[in-house]
Amino acid sequence: MKDSTRAAIVEEEENDFLSDFDVSKLFLVFRKSIPWIILIFALCGGGSFLYLRYTKPTYESAALIKLDYKGSFAVLQLGMFKDESSMSSYLDEEKEFMGSNTVFNDVITNLGLETAYFAEGRVSDEEKFGSSPFKATYEVRNNAIMNKRVYIRILNKTNFELSYEVEGDKFQELYRFGQTINTPYFRVKIELTNDLKEGNYYFVMYNVPYLQQYIAERLGIYVPNIKARTMSINFKDANKYKATAIVNEIMSVYLKKNVAYRNQVNKQTLEYLTQQLDTTYKLMNKYEKEIEDYKLANGVLDKEMQQKNLDYVLSAIKDLQQQKFKLDNELKVYKEITDLMAVDSSYFLIATLASRNLLDKQIEVRLSQLDELEKDKARLLKGQTEKTFAYIQRKELVEKAEKDLFRLITFNRTDIYEKLYTLTREIRKLESQISSESGIDYELRKLGRYYATYESNYNTLLNKIIDIGIAEAGTVANFQVLSEATVPETSIAPIKWRIYAYGVGAGFLISVILLLVRYFLRNKITNIKELERVTIAPILGVVPKYTKIAMNVSKLVVDQSPKSSISESLRSIRSNMDFIGSVEQRQVMSVTSTISGEGKTFVALNLAGIIALSGAKVIILDLDLRKPKVHLAFDNENLIGMSTLLIGKSTLEECTHQSPIPSMQYITAGPQPPNPAELLMSAEFTKLLLELRQRYDFVMLDTPPIGLVTDAMVVMKQVDLPIYVMRAEYSKKVFAFNINRLITTNNFTKISVILNSVGGESTYGYGYGYGYGYGYGYGYRSGYYYDDNRRFGFFGKIKQFFVSMFQKLGGKKK
Repeated sequence: MKDSTRAAIVEEEENDFLSDFDVSKLFLVFRKSIPWIILIFALCGGGSFLYLRYTKPTYESAALIKLDYKGSFAVLQLGMFKDESSMSSYLDEEKEFMGSNTVFNDVITNLGLETAYFAEGRVSDEEKFGSSPFKATYEVRNNAIMNKRVYIRILNKTNFELSYEVEGDKFQELYRFGQTINTPYFRVKIELTNDLKEGNYYFVMYNVPYLQQYIAERLGIYVPNIKARTMSINFKDANKYKATAIVNEIMSVYLKKNVAYRNQVNKQTLEYLTQQLDTTYKLMNKYEKEIEDYKLANGVLDKEMQQKNLDYVLSAIKDLQQQKFKLDNELKVYKEITDLMAVDSSYFLIATLASRNLLDKQIEVRLSQLDELEKDKARLLKGQTEKTFAYIQRKELVEKAEKDLFRLITFNRTDIYEKLYTLTREIRKLESQISSESGIDYELRKLGRYYATYESNYNTLLNKIIDIGIAEAGTVANFQVLSEATVPETSIAPIKWRIYAYGVGAGFLISVILLLVRYFLRNKITNIKELERVTIAPILGVVPKYTKIAMNVSKLVVDQSPKSSISESLRSIRSNMDFIGSVEQRQVMSVTSTISGEGKTFVALNLAGIIALSGAKVIILDLDLRKPKVHLAFDNENLIGMSTLLIGKSTLEECTHQSPIPSMQYITAGPQPPNPAELLMSAEFTKLLLELRQRYDFVMLDTPPIGLVTDAMVVMKQVDLPIYVMRAEYSKKVFAFNINRLITTNNFTKISVILNSVGGESTYGYGYGYGYGYGYGYGYRSGYYYDDNRRFGFFGKIKQFFVSMFQKLGGKKK
């Protein structure tokens, strides 16, 4: 294989390592994370349970009303709305009025919300709305106490303890119920109710702005169906009785204010008409008396013809007088409007007055616009100050509209004055047509004309007063209660299934994040598939994890368990080695790894043992001169060995030791030399290998880790088959790139890889005899070998104990 091709393969494999997604690895991470996942779901479920346990439930009380503007006002054409076109704005105005502080203030006063009573609990406090065991009657002296807790600890039916803390000032004293208590912040008298319950309580004295905000935040006013003119009033609170009481009280206050507000227009109009009626009645009586007196004094007799002519002229004068009277009334209405505007009266009331008595409908329109601007300005003031730009801009619009209205009123009044002057001239002209020779006195005719005019006006005013009285008597609330507010049985929040669903969702999300984090942080070789993807070297096979006994150092175990899974896997590796080369081409083998702890010594010992058990003559050399381990495997001393042999201080026979396997010998490392690499590069080491080739069938070299020192690189150049050991769940994936570089850069083309300490969950269907020669029809039940890694249950262990006992007894008999 060319170097460029190999480099491309390595680069491709490294890219695959960064981008490939391994389902098997994810499944392994999932299996190892199951305890954490169970813990996460348990914590999320417990958190949901604790949240539900210690969170106050929220209740919602609701009422449904239907607005009806087609009442008596509409019948008499006195109301403001006469068709469906203004319904949307009308409903918005009613919502604003219902949610205004004007309604809230009456609700606060009527329900006594200024004082709230609470019972202290271990986790959360409970508001005792309407069921407090005591009542506090107080007078605030310092507003600093407002919205602060005043604690009451009831000791018995006579005594209690009062305490509070305001601005660092602590107060605590014992008092008797019914006693007037004077403090720097308030004067209060605590009285017991019939329901006495000893315990810890407290009450809070709220100020009106806080309560207004409290109601506004929890109150919801909606229009479910604008065509049906229905309106829903909802209120949410932790106390269901309080929520119900507030909804019903809002409807009650709205009912009263609605009727009072609508009758206010009638009352003002009625007062005005009554005043005009009294004045007209007095003038009519005055002219009637003057006519009678004049007739008696002058003996005036009417003739039929003269009377007809007089009636015609008087009728014309009467019509002009009526026009003049209407203009006079209109002037008075303009004066009333300017007077009402001067005292900041409601533009809605002024507009209603204008709609009944003014001919110019522009005045009514402009007053309605002013009313909308004033409401808009008031709404802005709820959330902003008077210095904000939006409020100043709206205020300027109101002032400009008022100026335009005053100019229009001034123009109309000037026009009325001109019309009055014209009417007066026409009346004088008609009066001059009456001849003094007609036989009827001019003064008598003039008195009769005035009397007839005031009589007609009197009848008009009287009819108008009767209409207003009928309207006022028929004025009712403009809504019908379709569904009253009732005490809710169940809470709207928190919703149990939703909280538990959130808990399960949070557990699932955290678990997925945990799995992904552990997956991407897991940079170690876990199974044979991953090793295949990251290295271009051939894989001889895998060695299963040995768990039969605990070992502090590497040991020779294949001679004790020749049918174990480890022995069988090493036999499979030995068989796979047959396909690499002939016996002569693989006589000398070296075993190395990247770092310490990957099990190279364990693999070297037991692979040599398996080869020796097959009848071959094997010797193993401990070339890890810095950290020797072979002598520990055989519980031997390390006084002489490779270091003394290479310097000529010891002979080969002196350094060779016999292992438990007859055909297997070993040489320890000996004392640690100062120059291990130089010793392995010496001619003596080459001569030693030549001599060992003559004496033994196989020579196994246990070399130092190649990632730490260069000793292994020196040795690997003189061996026939270099073996690289990696350990599952321990060796990192980047270690495999070192193998690729050894092949591509250092030209170690014969290097092979063994994956050591593979657990059952890491094989993913791959047998221990991976590669050539795997299988042969043998299995766990074939009797060829047994698996020392199998987990037995309680009864399985008992059965295994008796089987072992019978086997031992059978061996003794033989």
